[in-house]
Order: sequence, then C-alpha cells, then structure tokens
Amino acid sequence: MTRRGDKIDANQPAVVEALELDGCLVTSTAGAKDGFPDLFVTKARRQGGRSMWLMEVKDGTTLTPKQKQFHVKHHGAAIHVVNSPADALLIVRSDPLCR
Repeated sequence: MTRRGDKIDANQPAVVEALELDGCLVTSTAGAKDGFPDLFVTKARRQGGRSMWLMEVKDGTTLTPKQKQFHVKHHGAAIHVVNSPADALLIVRSDPLCR
C-alpha cells in the first residue's frame, strides 16, 4: 500500500523482514495518512485464527501531531510504537496465543 513518495522510517524494511521471518504477515500502511500506523501485522494462532497488531515504526523520531491524535482517538487499541526489529518481535512473541 506504500505509494512512491511516501516516507518510511529507515528501519522499517528491517522490522518488516524480521516479522516475516518470524512467520508474520505484514502489510505496509505507511501511505494511509492521517496518522494511521505504518504496519498491519498478523500471525497465526495455535488454535486457529490470527492475532493482529498495528505498529508505528520510528527510528528515533517522535510521533507526529497526526499520529498522536490517532493514538488518542483510538485509545485502548493495540497500537505499538517500535524502534527496532527486536521491539517488534518482542510484541509478537509475547502473545501467548501465537505459535
């Protein structure tokens, strides 16, 4: 979904690669605008179905005003800010329902 010209943080490809190697399906939503998180991530559950996460990838920068607004508007939703592949994997691997 990322369109040419959409900005992504420099570490996003490494985050996506790590998640995919861990068995996740990853869709980039970086071009969605209005503060929507960068990644839609799902992973198969042991008993069927999929767990899902929204991830905002940052490389040392802070959330933009629109991103902050989105987080406030969707308070309580599973939106995770990750700065590295290790951060993203920690989130996914901490889900007890996933393989």
